[in-house]
Amino acid sequence: MTEKKSKPLLRATSFLEASVNPFTYDYSKLKFSKWQIAKIAFNTVTLLPLRLVFIAICSLVMLLASSVINIGLKPGEPVCQGWRRIGYKLVALGGRGVLFGLGFWRIKTKGRRASREEAPVFVVPLHSSHIDALCAFAMDDILPTGLHRLENTLTLFSGTIVKNVQSIVVDRADFDSKSAAAREIVKRAWDNRWPRILVFPEGVHTNRKALVTFKRGAFMPGCPVQPVVLHYRNEQDIFTWTFTGLPILHSLYLSLCQFANYLEIEYYPVYTPSEEEKQDSILYANNVRRMMAKELNVPTTDYCFEDVQLMTAGTSQSMPLLSGMVEFIKLKEKLHMRLESMKNHLTHFAEIDKNKDGYVNIEEFADYLGLPVSPQLQEVFNMYDRNGDGQVSFREYLISTALICDPANTEETLQLAFKTFDVNGDGFVDRCELEQILSAMFDGVVDEYVDGLMSDSSLSQQGAMSYDEFVQVCKKRPEYAVLFRQYEDKLDEVEEDQEAETDNGSRHIKSE
Repeated sequence: MTEKKSKPLLRATSFLEASVNPFTYDYSKLKFSKWQIAKIAFNTVTLLPLRLVFIAICSLVMLLASSVINIGLKPGEPVCQGWRRIGYKLVALGGRGVLFGLGFWRIKTKGRRASREEAPVFVVPLHSSHIDALCAFAMDDILPTGLHRLENTLTLFSGTIVKNVQSIVVDRADFDSKSAAAREIVKRAWDNRWPRILVFPEGVHTNRKALVTFKRGAFMPGCPVQPVVLHYRNEQDIFTWTFTGLPILHSLYLSLCQFANYLEIEYYPVYTPSEEEKQDSILYANNVRRMMAKELNVPTTDYCFEDVQLMTAGTSQSMPLLSGMVEFIKLKEKLHMRLESMKNHLTHFAEIDKNKDGYVNIEEFADYLGLPVSPQLQEVFNMYDRNGDGQVSFREYLISTALICDPANTEETLQLAFKTFDVNGDGFVDRCELEQILSAMFDGVVDEYVDGLMSDSSLSQQGAMSYDEFVQVCKKRPEYAVLFRQYEDKLDEVEEDQEAETDNGSRHIKSE
């Protein structure tokens, strides 16, 4: 029998991972000279206390003014109309005072700010700092309506102001809340009684090295939008705040201890949607993102807020923070996999990843399946190891599970596998039968692996697995189905080779 060479594994280029990580910021690269350190130390005991007092006074003005303008306000009535407009401007003045207290003495602008009639929505990409939201106080003559996550309303002080100025609040974990926020954006965008709407379309902090997926909320009204970019011009980047970046209190301290901080607000030309974009908010969002990426000379990625949720879920499994980065939007569209399903797979992956380094090697893979490391198992492992580096990341595991593992876990495959193991055909797989087939599959299997697989099922009284118990074991570890499919394919190859040899022998006899 001629030896067959294994076919190279083909990989879809559409699943290639983004080359830029937008969620990390190495703040260890911040290097201050001795002179800068001396200035920070001096400002800590001189400027910092004064600034904190000034910021507290401005914040109190904001709180009082926002509370007064809500007296007697009817539900659904804009808070910036009539006599309340004066109080609303006072809130904005207090917010500008907070920015002044933070060291932003003079804020430069670039480009032409469009009127509300021209562009009812500001979209601000490259959301990277805790200061970004405060910049709304310097963007327009009338304080724009912000879109705030629910967490921002939970603190007594800032939460009260956010509610009093009628910001749109959304619970990002609740579908109904997100739908209600989208409807409110559409309503206010087309009603000139309301201030302009300001949205950070990415919905998550990044390091400004790439544009992650734009959420479609800001684009659902189908009205023109004006992109606005915030540029922090300090010599040292003390403002970028990501999940692996400068701690927020540390960043605030450094910004308060600078004699001056430098901010430039750049207004880009208004983007007017086509008729097709008006009907398709996702297309609209993607086209604006593509245009801004070209203007800013940064790449786009399919990372989004859901990746952050997976990262958080990974840390709860004692895995590295970045393990959950999978480019959620790309995998959702191509694999039709929802967030909850990915979280379940993450839990499964964490069980395999014994040392919690965010990767699975062949030894961990074999240990999880209760099988010895062998060429046959290595062949299956290589299906998961998409980049061939000898280890499987969670992203690779997700893709391979959807493309290889799930299709293999069919009723037909499991029935055929059980029939193969059930050598005597009595409807049960006992220890001897399991050992016999596994030895054939893996060129000899020691007792400990057979015992491990048998103990993995709730054995019946006969000491053997029924079909239902066999299915339970396979569903607990769906990777088994890939092994079964591989074994069946090899049996088919053997039969084909034997038939070919028989045909060749018959023709040879006839020729003689």
